[in-house]
Amino acid sequence: MRESLCISAVQPVNDQEGKLEGVLGTHMLLSTIDEYLNESARNHNGYAFLFGKNTGEEISSSEHLKSS
Repeated sequence: MRESLCISAVQPVNDQEGKLEGVLGTHMLLSTIDEYLNESARNHNGYAFLFGKNTGEEISSSEHLKSS
């Protein structure tokens, strides 16, 4: 299996009393995010950007993918 960079997110699921019932989790490959941004930009004849919520730093954009 090829190693790839990904983003992971988890969220606890609690019952009404606050007792932990389980955990939801997901992983998204960074390459998948680039593909999504590129397709979105192409479909709307523009550019798409993804910025970090806390830092405002650009994480990814369709701009460098426009020629593909």
